[in-house]
Amino acid sequence: MKVLFRYTLDTLHRNRHTSFSIMAAILLASTLLYALCSYGYNQWRWSIEIAEYESGSWHGELGGDLKRKDLELVDHNLSVQETMVKGPFRAIRLPEGSSLPYLLLLDADRNYWEEMGEKNKILEGRVPQKPGEVAVSKSFFEKNPQYRLGDTLTLPSGQRQLGQENLNTGILREGEVFVPAGEETVKLVGKMDVTTPTTVPGYYSMGFLERSAILPDDNLVIYLKMNHVRDIYRVMPEIADTIGIEKDEYGQYVNNFRYNTVLLRYYGVFDPKESFDPLNYINVVIFGLLVLLAVAAFVLIIQSAFSLSAASQARQLGMFRTAGATPGQISLTILMQSILLAAVPIPISLGLGQLFTYLTYGLYCSIAGDFLYFPVTVRFSWGIAVLAGLISLITVLLSAFLPARWIAGLSPLEAIRDPERKQRIKMNRCGCLIQKISGIYGQLASASYRANRRAFRSSIIAMTLCLVLVLSFFSQLLISDLVSERNRQANHYNIQARLQMTEKLDSALWNAVKLVPGIEEMVYYRAKRVTFWASPSQELKAFSEKGGLASIDPQLFSVMEKDGKYRIQAEIIGLEPEYFDAWCHRQGIDPAPFYETEQPRALAMSWAPVHPFSNNNEKAREYFPFLDLTPGQRLSLEEKADDSMDTDYTFSVEIGAVITGPPQIDYYPRDYRIMLCVPIETYDTAAEHFLPEYAAGSYRTYLLLKTSGADDLAVTKRVREICESSLSEEDVTIYSLEEDRLSNEAGGRAMAAVVNCIGALLGFIGISHAFSAVAGSMRQRRKEFAMLRSAGMDSADVRRLLLMEGLRMAIVPLLLAVPINVIMWAFLLKTTDISWKAFLTHLPVAKMGSYTLAATAVMWLAYWISSRRIQKDTIIDALRDETV
Repeated sequence: MKVLFRYTLDTLHRNRHTSFSIMAAILLASTLLYALCSYGYNQWRWSIEIAEYESGSWHGELGGDLKRKDLELVDHNLSVQETMVKGPFRAIRLPEGSSLPYLLLLDADRNYWEEMGEKNKILEGRVPQKPGEVAVSKSFFEKNPQYRLGDTLTLPSGQRQLGQENLNTGILREGEVFVPAGEETVKLVGKMDVTTPTTVPGYYSMGFLERSAILPDDNLVIYLKMNHVRDIYRVMPEIADTIGIEKDEYGQYVNNFRYNTVLLRYYGVFDPKESFDPLNYINVVIFGLLVLLAVAAFVLIIQSAFSLSAASQARQLGMFRTAGATPGQISLTILMQSILLAAVPIPISLGLGQLFTYLTYGLYCSIAGDFLYFPVTVRFSWGIAVLAGLISLITVLLSAFLPARWIAGLSPLEAIRDPERKQRIKMNRCGCLIQKISGIYGQLASASYRANRRAFRSSIIAMTLCLVLVLSFFSQLLISDLVSERNRQANHYNIQARLQMTEKLDSALWNAVKLVPGIEEMVYYRAKRVTFWASPSQELKAFSEKGGLASIDPQLFSVMEKDGKYRIQAEIIGLEPEYFDAWCHRQGIDPAPFYETEQPRALAMSWAPVHPFSNNNEKAREYFPFLDLTPGQRLSLEEKADDSMDTDYTFSVEIGAVITGPPQIDYYPRDYRIMLCVPIETYDTAAEHFLPEYAAGSYRTYLLLKTSGADDLAVTKRVREICESSLSEEDVTIYSLEEDRLSNEAGGRAMAAVVNCIGALLGFIGISHAFSAVAGSMRQRRKEFAMLRSAGMDSADVRRLLLMEGLRMAIVPLLLAVPINVIMWAFLLKTTDISWKAFLTHLPVAKMGSYTLAATAVMWLAYWISSRRIQKDTIIDALRDETV
């Protein structure tokens, strides 16, 4: 073994060109593999940081109205790492003259302030650190400029009550009173980036809770964090059952019992009650396939270099076999060479890969700019570094194992007699059409390819994989952009405004909006969700034959069976009169009867989505009716949408006409519904009887506007000004298609820059390998060309022969890569419902072509450089040179 080890070191020294070529290939491959691992790790950490920043580092919420004894029970659970607690709400009455009468104060303990997302909402000042310190909504300071951070206030403290009902943070109710419980001194230490709708008569604020001050009957909200996050779905129900949390009609725990599903999914933890969904693991699968594909590509790239090296050593290794070396020792010699050659590049690649990741994310952040929602912090993980190093080492060993097994399988005689037979170029008498057209040079090039197919094949495969990866990166980014654009364009209206209200819309506001120039179509509406109990006899025959309402999964849709009937949701939609009348006339329906409020009538339809889980918003419009509704039929409706609502209000609506499609308001539910469309006056009459505490939902108003793309931003700005002049800023939410497009374009440019960087690195790796492979092959074939020149071939003939070889090496990878990408495109387009026409129209042909031309140009450059060296060789030197 000592002899073989010394031979290994001597071979690496003598074959410096090949050694440096292999080390360069390993360095580039390891750099990209680490960059891929680092990118996946940083994306994962970034997603977790965003989730924890927004909502906190908690795993489950047991809900409110829990007592001190419940908190003690949870704290003593061995599976729980820590708990975070919020205390009961109380109202701090502000002095006369304040824009809103109360501070709605909620205390939280130290764990809550350290772990939850509210600490990140502090705009100025700091979080409360002791009892009496409070952080208040920013709107408090905006509406009450007489107060500053650091002010200390002594004010009445108590509760808002309506009879025996504690209103807490509910909307303003007629007849409510303030019940004082004493005075409280608070110090304003923080300004929070939160707002409270003006439908609630107070400003949201948070203080500090000492656990020792919790009274036995205080109502608490408890959050918990597990020692082992995967225990959450087992331990939470056990705790809920122990402390007596009840379940609703769907078998779900009430009391705001919930899991932090966003954070849990990032940790790979899913509800075991849910059916297996491959989409939950799609990102991991795609990333894993990408790494495996990269490993396969690099195995082929590096393996070709090892093959050339092994072939050049065949004669000497064959002599070792004759001296008694075993096939295993011969294989070990090649593997030792691979380990020695990888010893330096792999550690260096960790630093280069981290630098590449840092530069790529820096480029992404600089392009995204202000549109970047959350800053990216590039992190280094020793675990990822070790993983990437192991993957790189495995890649190198696999690359060396294939030629090692081949060389070890040769008999000593085969090895000594030159197994590659490079000197023997047999002419193919049949030949293909291209060979016949190109004459003797085409036949020589084809024969040379067959004789040296091992080196040529690996180079072609490497270039093919490189092109496949680069083209697939660009095409996947394009498909993602097309999906986003299609879903945005699916809406008829490009501007949508939501106004949070507890009363009817002021006609002056609507009239002011109507005068805004640039608006082509407009409508406003309100909607209220109620319930209807349907019997199987009311199902349409076609729907009943397929299983009817009994076949619907209540875990997926809002359909619940009770006493032989099925509770389904009904949507009362109140439309602006001008739009309602025009809509009725287009369908040949007289709108006048629908304005009778004593006996309300509605345009009715039943709606069942054809594609409830599709990500294609255009398909969301597809539906089928499932109930047999007829004009004159009276529907008995209940306000009680679920068992937790404390109401027994029922009313009836007569079906004035059955419609075949919903109004054009861009509302396409993905659940089973009955849609009841009425004029907004009829809707408001019904809404007066709904529970007052749900008035904020009943009177919430939606404004829909259609403009040209050029007028979108100007109209959005003017409508926002009009709405905020009549309502508080926190009551107005406006979505603009053009604003969303601009935001996505910035993110798209940033992501395109990242893809360009990765594509450039992939291209550089593939091209550099092809260059190295061609150059190495030319060095090994010096004897072959010397023999051809000795047979009478001049320099021009050699150049022509190399031209034909280069043409083949340049064209074949493209001919192989295009069909592979077409198959991949077909799969992605079918999955995302994108048409070939839309895809090909936006395909970045110039960018893809530039990569292809660069690869072709470098391949030709390698042949040109090699041809110049071959022409300078003397025949005697070429025949005598054995060094690779």
